[in-house]
Amino acid sequence: HCPTPGFTGERTVLPTHAPFPPTVLSQGWTWHSPSCYWLGEDQVTYSEARRLCTDHGSQLVTITNRFEQAFVSSLIYSWDGEYFWTALQDLNSTGSFRWLSGDEVMYTHWNRDQPGYSRGGCVALATGSAMGLWEVKNCTSFRARYICRQSLGTPVTPELPGPDPTPSLTGACPQGWGSDPKLRHCYKVFSWERLQDKKDWVQAQGACQELGAQLLSLASYEEEHFVANMRNKIFGESEPEIHEQHWFWIGLNRRDPGAGKSWRWSDGLGFSYHNFDRSRHDDDIRGCAVLDLASLQWVALQCETQLDWICKIPRGADVREPDDSPQGRREWLRFQEAEYKFFEHHSTWAQAQRICTWFQAELTSVHSQAELDFLGHNLQKFSRGQEQHWWIGLHTSENDGRFRWTDGSVINFISWAPGKPRPIGKDKKCVYMMASREDWGDQRCLTALPYICKRSNSTREQQPPDPSPTGGCPSGWSQFLNKCFRIQGQDPQDRVKWSEAQFSCEQQEAQLVTIANPLEQAFITASLPNVTFDLWIGLHASQRDFQWVEQEPLLYANWAPGEPSGPSPAPSGNIPTSCAVVLHSPSAHFTGRWDDRSCTEETHGFICQRGTGTSHQGTWKPQPQARCCGPCQQG
Repeated sequence: HCPTPGFTGERTVLPTHAPFPPTVLSQGWTWHSPSCYWLGEDQVTYSEARRLCTDHGSQLVTITNRFEQAFVSSLIYSWDGEYFWTALQDLNSTGSFRWLSGDEVMYTHWNRDQPGYSRGGCVALATGSAMGLWEVKNCTSFRARYICRQSLGTPVTPELPGPDPTPSLTGACPQGWGSDPKLRHCYKVFSWERLQDKKDWVQAQGACQELGAQLLSLASYEEEHFVANMRNKIFGESEPEIHEQHWFWIGLNRRDPGAGKSWRWSDGLGFSYHNFDRSRHDDDIRGCAVLDLASLQWVALQCETQLDWICKIPRGADVREPDDSPQGRREWLRFQEAEYKFFEHHSTWAQAQRICTWFQAELTSVHSQAELDFLGHNLQKFSRGQEQHWWIGLHTSENDGRFRWTDGSVINFISWAPGKPRPIGKDKKCVYMMASREDWGDQRCLTALPYICKRSNSTREQQPPDPSPTGGCPSGWSQFLNKCFRIQGQDPQDRVKWSEAQFSCEQQEAQLVTIANPLEQAFITASLPNVTFDLWIGLHASQRDFQWVEQEPLLYANWAPGEPSGPSPAPSGNIPTSCAVVLHSPSAHFTGRWDDRSCTEETHGFICQRGTGTSHQGTWKPQPQARCCGPCQQG
């Protein structure tokens, strides 16, 4: 049971002095091993929220891993436009966030542009479209709801992946690396006179990883100050004016498309300390951060800039000497939430996939330009020739000719070479990546090639399904769950290019359709028997990765055989070049499948989508997990 004042194991009793609202009698606590959670629905300041939780023998919620984050997000899923206080704060305005318990922050889940450039503040969870993401708010003037947590012991499930061991304070540093008695890591500054010796962010990260290290991450001002002093001791004091000679790559980046443009450390350290230069311009193009050792602040830059860098390694660890042998080059390399291994011996595609499974891995999938750049950087090192091909996990099925990744992930990114893939034939086709250009091509699967394996420890956070609303749709629209749909283009004169279709939908207070799951796909497909033309949907690619018009990531796909294979998107630029249609096919087998076409050269019908007239999300409440039989059960 959750032994809070006024609560017993038999039934819930509200004390006369209780600061909680009477709704506690009907809602109570929710059990999720090893803790009980309670949602405070009053909007209060941060200090008031702390007191209210303390009065009931609990504390404001801490979130230490992605499993706890997913559970807490499910608790507040029914709220829209509200915020909930957590125990994370920077009350001393040092730029370093800490839990109220004093524990170090090992996991973060920041919203876009958070924690921002100003110091101080308390952290609240957002709701609505930013469900569960963390934002910094003013501790005294901002009022939010709150989540209390009372820990009852050690969790039994889920079994979390083991964290990296905490480095020792007494371990030695490798020769040429420096540290401080209070720090658990060793550091080395790599600075070069010649421009050709400098590296972009991906190359710098790879250079550190080859040594068994990572690009510099920073958890405190003290750590940052030591690195600056170490640099000055090595190279001498420098003038304080800002100049690129003072800029060094660090591990902070927002290259992961699944992170919503939020900043993350490449070594997985929680983003709890920040020190951005607020006077400098920032935009989405600047996806990597440098440490300016003249001003001792961070600056966002384009990741392709050629600069010096700083590496970090745990005390007591040995620096790996560069090993050009095949065995040495086949270590697992970490990038974002996955690890990759490059095998140089030649195997057929099926043999390569089987060998990957021995390591609890699959032939690699690719889901972003950042991941493609990482693979390309390493292939240039490992390949014996610029034209060498390497197997990846994309292949066609023998049953229907549709492309699939071996790990079951969705196809949301493509990098086909010109003229690829070739037309679908009877034989199964397997896909390789070219070392020199990062392009893909298709090949007979019995060809023997080197290959890349990938294994991931990430877990997708599952959101509860949207509630079924009671609103309606305008005349001429069809309703399915909480959306309204309308097919347009029956008259050939009304068939337009993709951007014109999106504009037409916007004029109707709608947008091109997003097909988010198999249920919505089934509804769309069922609407097509009387349609004799293809229809634009909201999926498009301005670079090489596909996304919906509402900027949601592609988590479900229904590509036709051999697709996506249309116009190869440019590696840069914001104008969509490849856009998706839902096929109408004389063969019912292909009806409803997706194909990518030129956004600007073809005209088609289109499907608009809008929300139902009335939303009741604010009143719908998900059923709490394990309510029936956990130790927080009410009598």
